[in-house]
Amino acid sequence: MTDVEIGRGKAGRRAYSLGEIGIVPARRTRDPEEVSISWQIDAYRFELPLMACPMDSVVSPATAIGIGRLGGLAVLDLEGLWTRYSDPEPLLAEVGRVLEPGGWFAGSTSQLELYHSLSMWNYTPFGVTMLLEDAGLRPVELRPGIDGFTLIAWRAAGGHRYFHRWWVRESPFNRLLDLSGRIVRADTRSVNATKLLFCGQFAFLAHRARESP
Repeated sequence: MTDVEIGRGKAGRRAYSLGEIGIVPARRTRDPEEVSISWQIDAYRFELPLMACPMDSVVSPATAIGIGRLGGLAVLDLEGLWTRYSDPEPLLAEVGRVLEPGGWFAGSTSQLELYHSLSMWNYTPFGVTMLLEDAGLRPVELRPGIDGFTLIAWRAAGGHRYFHRWWVRESPFNRLLDLSGRIVRADTRSVNATKLLFCGQFAFLAHRARESP
C-alpha cells in the first residue's frame, strides 16, 4: 500500500477497485480468524471495507442501516431528501432503533448554504446533536465543510465551476482560520468550533453504544 498525502498533515492509502486486482487461488489456505479485512478512519474502526456513496439514488436509510449492521460505514446525503422532511425526528429515531449496537451513522447537512433547492430549513451543529441524542445515538464528531463566505462568492459568480475545488479542498476562509489559530496557538478543538460557526455545510459521525451484557 502507498500512502497518499491529502491536504495538510493528512494521509491516506490508495484503494483499488475490483477491476484493478486479480484474485488467484493459492495452494495454501488461511484460517478466516487469522485474516482481517477491517479498516480505520482516524480512530474509528470498521469491520467491513465498504463505504457507500452519499447519494439519494445509492443510499436510502434502509441501505445505510444494512451496511452499518454488516460493519461498513453508512453515509446518507443530508443535502438531498433528508432536509426536505419537516419532521426528521421519527426518521432518526427509526435509525437509532434498528441500527446494530456498536454501529456507526454518518451524514452531512447544510447550515449557511444559500438558497439550497427544495430544503425546508438548515440545521445547526447544536440542532443535529440534539436530534441524534434524542434518537439514542452519541455524536462523536462534527466536521466543518466549505465556509459560508465562499458559498456566497460562488453564488455571486453565478455558480462558476472554479469554486467546485473548495468542496474537496480546505476553503479560503477555513484556511484563514487555520492560520489565525496557529498564530494565537489555539487548540484544534477551538479552531474547529470557530469553523462550525461559519461553515456552509458540515458532516457528522454518530455511534450507537453496545448494550451491556
